[in-house]
Amino acid sequence: MEKPFVALADAGAIRDAVVRALPWLATLALALSARRLSGRPRALFLVLLALSPLLLLYAAEARAYAILSCAALALFLRSSEERPAPAALVGIALLTAVALYLHYLAIFLVAALAAVAVGRRRFRSLAAILAGGALFLPWIPILRAQPAAATSWMREPVVSSAAGMLSGLGGAGRIPGPFGPPLPVWLFAAGVLLGALAIAALLASPNPRSRDAGAVSLIYLGLVLLVSLWRPVGFAGRSEMAVLPIAIWGIAAASADSASARRVAAATAAVALVSTASLLPSLPGRAPEGSSLVALACRTAGRNDVLVSSAGLYLPSRLAADRGRLAARLWSVPADLERHPGWFEAAPFSESDRQNLYRRMEGLPEGGRVFLLLPSLLLSSELGQELRVRGTLLPVASAPGAVFFSWTPGPRLARGESYPDAAPGGRLAIARSDIP
Repeated sequence: MEKPFVALADAGAIRDAVVRALPWLATLALALSARRLSGRPRALFLVLLALSPLLLLYAAEARAYAILSCAALALFLRSSEERPAPAALVGIALLTAVALYLHYLAIFLVAALAAVAVGRRRFRSLAAILAGGALFLPWIPILRAQPAAATSWMREPVVSSAAGMLSGLGGAGRIPGPFGPPLPVWLFAAGVLLGALAIAALLASPNPRSRDAGAVSLIYLGLVLLVSLWRPVGFAGRSEMAVLPIAIWGIAAASADSASARRVAAATAAVALVSTASLLPSLPGRAPEGSSLVALACRTAGRNDVLVSSAGLYLPSRLAADRGRLAARLWSVPADLERHPGWFEAAPFSESDRQNLYRRMEGLPEGGRVFLLLPSLLLSSELGQELRVRGTLLPVASAPGAVFFSWTPGPRLARGESYPDAAPGGRLAIARSDIP
């Protein structure tokens, strides 16, 4: 879906930010579901959508989560119909396939919807869901071939994930690092409580569709957390996006007949308002960490040079190389990061990673230099000491969370000479801002 925009951006015809139009439009389209409500529930649904901090964040992110949310709510509303028409059944099948191709989290959503369809004896909807799932089968071999980091990269206790996901449903949530600082603890805790109360209110609602929304949300979260005991696929702050609009729609619908649902919805709106208001000051003008250093590398490194990058700095470096802004050859550490540049573990380089880098550096052309653009947390004393033994290592520049060094072979320093580690907090005090 994004490839046409990316192609235009690669050609220099539009800015990269235009790709964000898709998730923004998908988030806006969630409001169309208000047509199935009326009166106070409709107004409450729109208010909860507008105030949700997670929907606000992902509406501006060129990721699949907002689009998945839109497909998930549409699929829920279609599959929860008691007597779907033939056209609706086709829609269920297509929406199922779309959701599955958008993100692997939809596997848990589709399983939850199928379970509810069985429980409600909606066998026509179940058949349509299974038909949509069959359209996803050709992708299974590709999914299985993905590196582990592509689907299971968040390592945290399941209890922490559960609390974070419930808080997201309760109007707060855990804010992923790239978006800014976390919410205050009391606000996060209020979201956890309200998320649990929202699911309870949905399951106890006299409205059958609201009960379905509660069941789908509970089964989905339970499946994600259960699988995370074996393979950590859950990430609070993102995983709940598949059911967040479903829970919002369900609690709004339940408010028509349930005083407890109205109270939970009002409290959730208040928490969401405070959460969103506290996030807004940190959002405008946030540039990716190290982006200034990537631009410096493009100006500094020549055709005989090599740029070594890793973790979150490799992807913008790769984009600069692909678009012809970076003249130097680009290497990743570890080497297999080139196969999946968006997924990585921010851990120090292993001994094999370092030895592989040293071997590649031995083939550097005469007069060539190696530039290292790395997160400061990955700059270890072992790496720095070995590079100084093998040649000349010079600091070039630094930015919050990132460092930029140059290395040339020889003259070599004596092994055992000390090398300064990164200062506490992961930043180096480097005076030079450019090199000849």
